[in-house]
Amino acid sequence: MREVEQEIDLEGLLVALTLAPATFSRNRFFDLYTHPAARRVHRRAKLLRHVMKQLGTAADLQQVSLHPRAEGGGVLAYEIPTLGLRRTVTMDPLELVVLRFAMNRSALPTSQRTDDPGAAPVEEPARSSVAPEVLAVLSPEPSDKHLIEAALSRLLPDACYAETI
Repeated sequence: MREVEQEIDLEGLLVALTLAPATFSRNRFFDLYTHPAARRVHRRAKLLRHVMKQLGTAADLQQVSLHPRAEGGGVLAYEIPTLGLRRTVTMDPLELVVLRFAMNRSALPTSQRTDDPGAAPVEEPARSSVAPEVLAVLSPEPSDKHLIEAALSRLLPDACYAETI
């Protein structure tokens, strides 16, 4: 377990596996997934992706709530009556940041997802399936993007990181 923590940053791995799951596939990175810590991160990322899918596509989503925890993070709860589903997910601070970031990013039209401030805006209708109550509960904080970037940058080799600064 210590080898994995020294080889790869587990928080960065969580962000990568949640936002872009194909980046660390189990077939190409088989040795990584032999370690319990990496397997736990993989399971948590899978859970977050499933929650994002449910929150983004459920037509009859109800009672979406987020209760902050004293130690950080929060407890997200929601219901999907047609499925008979009531779900409660306890998230650590980084998991909550990733969920907020992903849900709000998916609510934007594709033309507004650019990080290039000089890019010309393209007129495109909003096609978000994310319910407004989800966006209200999971409103992003200004530091979310920086926390995600910091976690992902720890996945870079030191030489690459030094060049990007």
